[in-house]
Amino acid sequence: MRYSPAINRVLVFLLVLPASSCVSAQSFPSSRVLTGEVFAPGPHEGAVNALILDAKGQLLSAGADGFLEIWDIPGKTAFERFELSPYAISSMALRPNKTQVAVVDQDTTGMYRISVWDYEAKEKLFTQGFREPIAYINYSAAGSIIIAAWGGMGGVMFIQAESGEIIQAPEISGAVTLALTGRSERTMVAYQPAGVISYWDISSGRETERFNAPVQLRSPILFGNNRFLGGLDQNGLVIFDAVFGTTLFRERLPAQSGILLPVSRESVECVYIALNSYSSTVYHFAISSDGQFETKKQVPIPLGFSAITSALIIADGAALGTVDGNVWLGSQTGTTTILNTKRQLKLNELAVSGSTLGVLSNECYMGFMPLDYKRLANNMLIQLEEKVPYTAIAGDTGRFEETRFVLWQSANTRSAPLIRLMGEGNGSVSELSVETLPRASLMDASLYGDKALFLDSVGNITVVSAISGDTLFSFSVIGALDAAFLNGSAILIGRSAVSDDTPFLAIDIVTGETVPIAYPSAVGLKVYGGASGTLYGGALGQNAQGLSTILVQLDINSPEHSPKLFEAPGENATFDIVETDSIVATNLGSEGAYYYVESGALPFERSAGFPTRLVDGGAYFVSIDADGSIAWHEPGSGELLALFHLYENSWLLEIANGEILRGSVEIIPMRQVPGPSAAIQPEASL
Repeated sequence: MRYSPAINRVLVFLLVLPASSCVSAQSFPSSRVLTGEVFAPGPHEGAVNALILDAKGQLLSAGADGFLEIWDIPGKTAFERFELSPYAISSMALRPNKTQVAVVDQDTTGMYRISVWDYEAKEKLFTQGFREPIAYINYSAAGSIIIAAWGGMGGVMFIQAESGEIIQAPEISGAVTLALTGRSERTMVAYQPAGVISYWDISSGRETERFNAPVQLRSPILFGNNRFLGGLDQNGLVIFDAVFGTTLFRERLPAQSGILLPVSRESVECVYIALNSYSSTVYHFAISSDGQFETKKQVPIPLGFSAITSALIIADGAALGTVDGNVWLGSQTGTTTILNTKRQLKLNELAVSGSTLGVLSNECYMGFMPLDYKRLANNMLIQLEEKVPYTAIAGDTGRFEETRFVLWQSANTRSAPLIRLMGEGNGSVSELSVETLPRASLMDASLYGDKALFLDSVGNITVVSAISGDTLFSFSVIGALDAAFLNGSAILIGRSAVSDDTPFLAIDIVTGETVPIAYPSAVGLKVYGGASGTLYGGALGQNAQGLSTILVQLDINSPEHSPKLFEAPGENATFDIVETDSIVATNLGSEGAYYYVESGALPFERSAGFPTRLVDGGAYFVSIDADGSIAWHEPGSGELLALFHLYENSWLLEIANGEILRGSVEIIPMRQVPGPSAAIQPEASL
């Protein structure tokens, strides 16, 4: 089989990708934990970039938050939301007669990816990655081929829709912004902004015909069974005869920008949505039986919502996606209705101490609740403290009887870290403001019994008494990236190794003795000491495909033989390593959490979003997902046991057995942060 030179360059890259990054099938919770049974899920966060109507009449949306949202149009509400990508989705295409979508995103390493999901089964079927940008994606008429157009080098690529295999495609020179096949999938028509519309025989890859066409058309569409090409240029709307190669009509339209949409591929009608700064208007055009271009209807869109970023024609009007994440329905009468959602409080930080779970939200709320979801009861009240000046929280990793948390601000050095000692029922007994640290922004903090460890952005490591705030140990490490307690008398450091330094370093904080751990890596990204005494590290590796991030079980006596547990492509700066009941787990790789057994790494059953934080919950692994929900997982199987959603005035717990609990939320003021003299007293009663 022969490919174009451009495709060959891409194939070389694809063949060396790790298999785990190309094909993945991962389960979502089944209907036993569908939030839509009780509350509508939240809206998109950021722009809605793509809208699709499937065969069941369901509206699908995707956008900057990487989530797919499914909407009930008659009910005017969202009923399901789940994450397809940790990165922004730029475009989406529906496979005809299937519950499958292909989406395009770009990760932080500059990789462009095409992923295909069965959104009904909530399963990823395959992923392909490329170094060239993907400017356009579509399915062939019968759905057997994914057509993708390159944004940089030009031309198109064909992907076999069932297997994900790249197959032979016509060698088109230059950019392509529209490509469709006939129903038999034997021919393809393509529009190129250079001013060309061309026809291709797919089996031979031969161009059969071409016409000069209007150049640089925006929002190009084919309608009337591919007879007419429509698009927008600087003078307005252009309708072009794609069969005879002639311009039929031009229509000047008063708008700063706009979106042109076909009513259907068979219809001779199209819709133009004019987007102005202060108003928008929908124009419904049609080509009459005598060949005239006429305006059937002109409907203003009422003001009141943000800028439109995507649109779709539906039976009784249009669906409109906006820059702020909402979806609206516009009717033919000119009325608009926002579709219903219920926004959660976005939890983003999670910590455990004793039997208590501490959380922080993006909205500057802080709360404490039972670590075991079985201790939550119907009508239980959860209090949230507001206007919290801290961005991070950590609990006591030593599993002592006292419940103690440390709170800190990662950027604002004016907010000194706060150690809070909790009493029975999570009532606060006392607090200690740690004022003795160097004035540099903090990268990390942790607690182990009566000691607190702080690492700042210039490499200062300080251990203080969690009782008095006095400094017990200080050390400076060039390139320090992470630090953690191994026990009450030793710490582990990960660093960017320079000269003859090692990526990991163990330090006895009593004697000051340092033990270099010479694992073969230039960077120690993450460190963790498990309750079993096992040491773990996240290191930056290098293989034939480029950089990778590796989770290793550190062997101090023979670092070069440290077992590699898990590897993800690229450099991953933010991930967690946790151990529960001697089982280690991580959310390394940004598309799920994995626990390690003898046979290898196995995926957790996931919630609607990918896990952003993961902690050791004693009897459970506990995570926060990208929607801000808290999930409890069985350590030995990764099974999702329960899912907790927090709102401004209520909470909701969904349990795997189908039980649903509800309670209320009370917002209370953040207590006054005490001065340095308000030390925690050892004799404080719990």
